[in-house]
Amino acid sequence: MIESSPTPLTCLSTPIGLVGMTICRDLFMGSSAAVLQSLPLDWLLVPSMSDKLGLHKMAAKTIHDTRGTVIAVANQQMPDAQDFDQGFVHHDKYEEGKPGLTIITVQYSPDSHLRLVK
Repeated sequence: MIESSPTPLTCLSTPIGLVGMTICRDLFMGSSAAVLQSLPLDWLLVPSMSDKLGLHKMAAKTIHDTRGTVIAVANQQMPDAQDFDQGFVHHDKYEEGKPGLTIITVQYSPDSHLRLVK
């Protein structure tokens, strides 16, 4: 957890909006989770290593429903895990977090450094 950091969350202002990143449980536990509830993030990236993502999905839904944030949880399997939840992206197309990582297409703009992702 990064909760011991003096600044619990760093955000980047980018051409596609305000981007934040938090690690695993910091999405739903501790001071980072409280900060996330108040930020007008456009995108939130969450690297994780967990067998189950139920709490991640509930927090993602809450933040998305409150702020409209697109949340991508990239989950890595725990060592020796028999069963684990894959990552997910929570955005407008889904009522709840959808299993399986989805890539969102980004429109190229001549005044940004973005390229089209398929």
